[in-house]
Amino acid sequence: MVELAAVKPFLDYGIIAGLFIFTLWYLLKTTKEREETMRKDSNDREERMLKDSKEREDKLHTTLNTFGQKYDLIHKDILDIKEELKK
Repeated sequence: MVELAAVKPFLDYGIIAGLFIFTLWYLLKTTKEREETMRKDSNDREERMLKDSKEREDKLHTTLNTFGQKYDLIHKDILDIKEELKK
């Protein structure tokens, strides 16, 4: 009878404990997989954003250099006009 009293809780709660352990293991496994997928997606997105940002920066530098050259030409023309007006 003493042996039955010691085994009875395991028989009563064994299935529930087993299901709890299985559920916990399954959740940890799927969470790890989901986290790895999200991390990979995040890294891919970051690389695309950095590439796009670099392209925009290069276009901006090209545009600013073009404006700078145009400004220099206009400035030179204005100085030439002022010199002619002084004569």
